[in-house]
This record gives sequence, C-alpha cells and structure tokens, in this order.
Amino acid sequence: MMMMAAVPLLVLAAGIPGQSEYEKGVCYFQGYGVGQDFSKAVKMWKKAAKKGHVKAEYSLGYCYANGVGVEKDIEEAMAWYQEAAEQGNADAQYNLGLLYVNEVDDMAKFEKAAELFKKAAEQGHVRAMNNLAFCLCRFGPDRQDGYPEVMMWLKRAADQGHWKAKEAFEEYAEEREELERAAQERRWKRMHFR
Repeated sequence: MMMMAAVPLLVLAAGIPGQSEYEKGVCYFQGYGVGQDFSKAVKMWKKAAKKGHVKAEYSLGYCYANGVGVEKDIEEAMAWYQEAAEQGNADAQYNLGLLYVNEVDDMAKFEKAAELFKKAAEQGHVRAMNNLAFCLCRFGPDRQDGYPEVMMWLKRAADQGHWKAKEAFEEYAEEREELERAAQERRWKRMHFR
C-alpha cells in the first residue's frame, strides 16, 4: 500500500481573487507542508494583495510592521493596513489605529486612530473597544459628555474578558460614584443651611 505525505488541504474558494496565493502564503508562513519561509509568504501575499485579497493585505501590513520576511517599514505597513481597513477588516483597522496612536503629538492622527478603533470595536474587536474607551476618556473633547460612551465600550470589552477594560470600568464607576456623592452632598448643604 502506498503512503501519501501529510499535506494540508488548501481550500480554494472559487470566486475569491487571490485566495489560492493567500493560502500558499499561509503555508509558507506557518511551515505547513513546506519549509517555513517568511519571505516566500510575503511574495505570495503580495500576489494575492494585488488582486484585492483583504487577508493578504492585512498579513502584509503585519509583516512590514514587525519586520517578518521583509525589512521593517512602518509606512509600508500603514499602506497595507489601510488597504485592508478600507475593506472593513477589523484587525487591520485596529493595528492601523495603533500605528496612528503612537504619534499622539499629531492630534489629527490620534483622531484617525480613534475612528479606526471605533470601526473595529463596532465589529466586536475587544482590544479596539478598550482602546476606543481610552481615546474617548483621555483625549475626548468633553470628558463629562463622553463618559457614558466610555463606560459602554469598557463594559463591552470587560464582558468579553478583557481584564484591563474590567479594571478601568470598575475604577471609573467608583470615581463617578464618588463625584456624584460629593455633588449630592453640596446640593444638600445648599438647600438646608441657608
């Protein structure tokens, strides 16, 4: 009886341009059935990305951002993440937001990061929910007006197991409660001691 080598099956989705190249890139990246070769993965993903394959675009952004299979190039990473983000990829939106938020001295880029986090958060991206809450809380135009939205995103992230969001939610809720108690006490004193 003839033995066949264990090679992962590529599920080639008909009608998705670049899917075959993308999956070959995954095989090279992970070393499935072939030797692990990051540079070959990048080459395959570039072929897929030229056909508009969103996961390949995201993967290229990751590789350029981290110097995997290519020389690290943040501008190139941003370009590939942008391509995938425009197609609605939540991971690309989140990672592009992270690259923008690293330039906090540029408020326009920081606002763009918050927009990207919101798009990803609305798709259920938990870390984006937490980062969006941080953006709204720390740099929002009016911290008081933004408080309910901050709490909503922290609660959503906390409910999905994000421990930092849970800690922040509890801390802000406690802080808000103390502020409300102090305000109520001031109102009470004004009403009764005149």
